[in-house]
Amino acid sequence: MRNCCYHAEKVSYCIECGRFPCTIYRKKLLDPHVGEPEFRYRHEIPGIFGKMKEMGPEEYIAWQRRRSTCPYCGGTVRFYHYRCDRCGRPAGGVSVNKLKTYEGRVPACGCFCGGCPVYTRERKPCPGAARTDRCERCKTFHLCCKEKGIVHCHQCPEYPCKKFKAFAKRWLKYGQNFLDNQEQLQSVGEEEFLRSWNAKVT
Repeated sequence: MRNCCYHAEKVSYCIECGRFPCTIYRKKLLDPHVGEPEFRYRHEIPGIFGKMKEMGPEEYIAWQRRRSTCPYCGGTVRFYHYRCDRCGRPAGGVSVNKLKTYEGRVPACGCFCGGCPVYTRERKPCPGAARTDRCERCKTFHLCCKEKGIVHCHQCPEYPCKKFKAFAKRWLKYGQNFLDNQEQLQSVGEEEFLRSWNAKVT
């Protein structure tokens, strides 16, 4: 695509071409035969180009630079694991998800429901872990903890298990590190855990 853009069409970006999105673009980015990680990345590119077209290349680059700067130390945030390369902190400051006040119970996984995108969405929001019919059917963590006679995962002798670590990694993009949450629950308890998270709500 670079050869097409630069040599044939004399443009720097695909979005500047009058034929965008052309057949070459569609074939390269939507080829189902590429590997899974690459396909996931390619699947995001049409949205990236749409954002770039809307904002303009220079403003888009400046916006991405702001998003990829750690709010704590100024290091670089890597979005494939949502942590800063320099200080290693989770990039909660770059999450696009907002926080809402939440005073209900804290689920076994240690999620602050006020930061869950299903809780904060405007259309048919989830009431959080207070919704016992949904939360108590959670085989991954709630029922597992219940069988062992514990409330939160950090109380389990197998913590952190492979299942928990994989789940926690997926949540980094929402600005929550469940390993940190469990540590906080263990040290200060649910009441202080909720108070500290609710203090972050703006």
